[in-house]
Amino acid sequence: MRRKFSIILMIFLILILIKIPVLAGEYRLNSGDQIAISVWGHSDLQQDAIIGPDGSITFPLVGEVEAAGLTIVELTDLLSEKLSEYVIEPRVNISLIKYQQLGILVMGEVNRPGTYQVK
Repeated sequence: MRRKFSIILMIFLILILIKIPVLAGEYRLNSGDQIAISVWGHSDLQQDAIIGPDGSITFPLVGEVEAAGLTIVELTDLLSEKLSEYVIEPRVNISLIKYQQLGILVMGEVNRPGTYQVK
């Protein structure tokens, strides 16, 4: 019984680890994530931002923008749209610097129960 449980657990963990790279392209920003934003040709519109607990960031000219729940592409499009009122054809670039890591809690009859961070 214990061997069967261990095999099922290993299969589950392998499936999760296979799925993570696929999800990387669809990563949705969360509170606590750090991003770098720049607008080509406008050094004054360059900043690092941490998504606040309310899910928003503040950016020059456009003010507060809801970022949590968006992908980087969606946030880039949103900022480009809002900046187009002030900048002709803004070219916005956003990079993910640091993200909140996914934690997994392992419990039960295992060698090392506890919380582990998935990188």
